[in-house]
Amino acid sequence: MERIESERLYLRPFGHGDAEAVWAYRSLAEVARYQYWEPYTPEDARSFIERYAGQVPGENQTWTGLGWC
Repeated sequence: MERIESERLYLRPFGHGDAEAVWAYRSLAEVARYQYWEPYTPEDARSFIERYAGQVPGENQTWTGLGWC
């Protein structure tokens, strides 16, 4: 998947360097309470990135996750 970019936003696939950012928002109880996951540990975030980094939306998956920072 290529990066999609505008003046105020860009979208790109998850990368291995994103684990800390994923942990930052997925570790918050006030975020997790509205989701299907429990608050993440740093290891949970690394596992998430390993699972989804490099996937192409619409190929071999049932959903696409978006992260933001």
